[in-house]
Amino acid sequence: MKTERDIGVMLTMEPRRKNDKLKYIKIDIGIFNGQGLNGPGEFDGFKDIIGRIGLKPFPISKKITFSAGASYLHGGIIQNTKYQYQMGFAGGNKTFLVDSSTSNIGKKNPRVYQGFDAQLKWKNKWGAAELRGEYWWGTQTAGASTNETPGILLAAGEGYYIRRFNGAFFYLLQNIINTHHQVGIKIDWFDPNTKVTAGEIGKSSINATNIKYTTYGMGYNYYINENLKVMLWYHVVNNEKTQLVGYTSDLHDNILTCRLQYRF
Repeated sequence: MKTERDIGVMLTMEPRRKNDKLKYIKIDIGIFNGQGLNGPGEFDGFKDIIGRIGLKPFPISKKITFSAGASYLHGGIIQNTKYQYQMGFAGGNKTFLVDSSTSNIGKKNPRVYQGFDAQLKWKNKWGAAELRGEYWWGTQTAGASTNETPGILLAAGEGYYIRRFNGAFFYLLQNIINTHHQVGIKIDWFDPNTKVTAGEIGKSSINATNIKYTTYGMGYNYYINENLKVMLWYHVVNNEKTQLVGYTSDLHDNILTCRLQYRF
């Protein structure tokens, strides 16, 4: 199969004149190929269209600013084997049903994402507080044991799994004492297969790749200067309780992170 080189073209609209009516709007749209950071190179000629329209930090008042955006990715990856799996019913249970027609080879498997994000920041006597949120949903094509976009083509006997997904995260950050000290709380989740419930996982061919995870976090950041900070964060990771062996209860997989970060 012919290997294509990674290419991309992007256009940006961002008015810079201070009196422009659209000075707070930024629009990006591009056409790309390549599978992203998890792939060593392109393996098909399909292109991805990626776009975002954003509201840059807009001053609601002297102390409050608001920003937001909407993003979209429409793309796909080539089906190089004849096996394609999608959700359906068999024997009264939800399961992945296989389409093994040789005509599948060469088709474009979907990779379509939509998302919204918003940020609200307000100044106070200690510095500032920030509320951030982002929500994503769409269709992902991956393998049987992962929900990530394949970085390389699958082997001849393997199949591509098409799943509907969603995910989100929300942050609340607050300076304390002064701008060098910051505390925060966070909640996020990722559901790689929104077509199944926790009780349906493990009953058929639906494996651990389809489990939803929800994480609660809390932490502290110390900003030594504008380029250097220390982060101390604790994550409480919760997985769905399923019918699958090893995942009938919540795993003991909470994470404590201590990190020195440098920005340049």
